[in-house]
Amino acid sequence: MKINLFCYECGEFEYEKNLDGFSTNGIDCNFCGTKNRFKDSYYPHFSVNEFIQTINEMDEQNKNNISQTIKTSYETFNTFNSSEINVTLQKYEEIYYLMDKLLENEKIYSIDAKSKVIDDLEEKLIKLYPTDTAIGIVSSLPFVKTHYRKPILILIASTIELLFNTYFEEVCKIEELPKKLTTSIPKKIEYLDSNRAKSLQNHMNNYDENFYFLWEQLRSKRNKIIHKNSLYISNKMIEDNMQLLKSSVFVFINLTSELYREIYIKPTK
Repeated sequence: MKINLFCYECGEFEYEKNLDGFSTNGIDCNFCGTKNRFKDSYYPHFSVNEFIQTINEMDEQNKNNISQTIKTSYETFNTFNSSEINVTLQKYEEIYYLMDKLLENEKIYSIDAKSKVIDDLEEKLIKLYPTDTAIGIVSSLPFVKTHYRKPILILIASTIELLFNTYFEEVCKIEELPKKLTTSIPKKIEYLDSNRAKSLQNHMNNYDENFYFLWEQLRSKRNKIIHKNSLYISNKMIEDNMQLLKSSVFVFINLTSELYREIYIKPTK
């Protein structure tokens, strides 16, 4: 198991440290020597990590469900496939994920426009396979009811929001900014940007140049799900945002480290 250890005295941290082989009774900071209780040195907080663990478990279940459904559909396709052309399970999976990716495009397909997706997919496959085989593949492909994908995306967005809100409060405390009474992330970002020499985006770019933009995109997707339920969530979208979740911990632990390092004064001997 890997964890992140953080010293709230000086801002020193160890990212993805292996938990095996050391005591959780107390943690000595390698930089300033401060001894902290294990639960006070863990980043992010246990409550946030519960979200992350839940997301990981849901993602694993989502993958298992899709894998089993595709395998069953492939077996059905093979049973009725009269063509001499052999389609492997790997190729069948690739075609499913192509369809899955097509549905993600809101500008071309609405969430209910599955017939148009099928037509377009057939056109692509007819260039690769005999017509009967192409039609057979597409007609057998499952429109998997991806029950986990929308909750996963919402939970990822909520987890990153928790990380940001904690960081926002620490900025206000350490830099002595009057606390902004708003729950809106854009308003909080605007507030930080107007009261600091560098924008939040510039701070984040030091650790991941794509994070700020991808996080903004994620918030937009989350709002579409919650307010309109108008967005199809593809497997690729889940994979990308699972990576964004991991990046968010790395970005915010570094941003928090910046804050504490700025105010830390090393004792003189």
